[in-house]
Amino acid sequence: MKKSYYILMMATTLLITLLSGCSKEESKPLSQSEFYMDTLCTITIYENKPDILKQSMTMIQDIENRMSNVITASEVSKINEQAGISPVKVSSDTFYVIERALYYSKLSNGKFDVSVAPLVNLWNISTDNPKVPSEKEINEVLPFINYKNIVLDKEQKTVFLTEKTMKIDLGGIAKGYAADAIASYFEKEDISGAIINLGGNILVFGQKQDGSPWKVGIQDPTTKQESPIAAIPIEKTTAIVTSGIYQRFFEKDGKLYHHILNPTTGYPYDNSLISVTVITDNSTDADALATTLFSLGLEEGLSIVNQLPNRVEAVFIDSENNIYLSNGLKNRFEIIDEKFKVIE
Repeated sequence: MKKSYYILMMATTLLITLLSGCSKEESKPLSQSEFYMDTLCTITIYENKPDILKQSMTMIQDIENRMSNVITASEVSKINEQAGISPVKVSSDTFYVIERALYYSKLSNGKFDVSVAPLVNLWNISTDNPKVPSEKEINEVLPFINYKNIVLDKEQKTVFLTEKTMKIDLGGIAKGYAADAIASYFEKEDISGAIINLGGNILVFGQKQDGSPWKVGIQDPTTKQESPIAAIPIEKTTAIVTSGIYQRFFEKDGKLYHHILNPTTGYPYDNSLISVTVITDNSTDADALATTLFSLGLEEGLSIVNQLPNRVEAVFIDSENNIYLSNGLKNRFEIIDEKFKVIE
């Protein structure tokens, strides 16, 4: 299972590079790939600065070491260990990511819930041994999934889970934060252009050397091949994050089970959507918002994204290959694969 996910992330990397790669006039890009945060991370910079590229990978590893819930020495693991016992003091960046995760938990009324870890652990979809839990097992963990039982102390930078069996999981937001952290580092180091691809979470940074827009492809959510169904021109630093059923899944008795779990029912969401892509300035928010909008479903998700402040856009694709666009995308969305159609 993990192997097939790795291949999919490779395909996504190739897709992005294909659509936004350099022209003959540009200098040769410098690229590095490593496996962090349970996914393939590829960073490409359009300057010959290998030390900066190396440092950006170290930054991802450091963030994983603080925010992973499977690394026993991480801050998140300590929060989970101390659930129902005592608050845990954390670094400023971990506190910020948990704070943003709680914001989206509240925005979705718990359909996206940062305390979903007990359910995630039960299904094991991201491991080599996924399983369909029994109803009894699901019902035993559901009472302990409630973001309202997470207490933050902003002054002390502490996090407290009030119930003993609670656990948090930052898998739906931490990669986005890592991309933003790298972009901030690149800005300080005067990197002119870069592509940050953390398992399909894309952040295009700066500008292309020839002055033309980046062109980012939307992955076909029905296949593991590098098949773009549409393209979007990007003219400045922008995050593009997709949440979909094709990313992590397994099959059991002919039924597909994906990784986006409903904290109310305990089962994967079944709402006719197969992917949601968010395009905005901030990768942390894009990461959490992609899962949030998928969880809310088409009608409510589209309504919310059209009301959000700042520059936030979204692409919804359903199981009938229909595409629904937020208001700001309708004049700059280019269909490549005609089997998909935009619904006005």
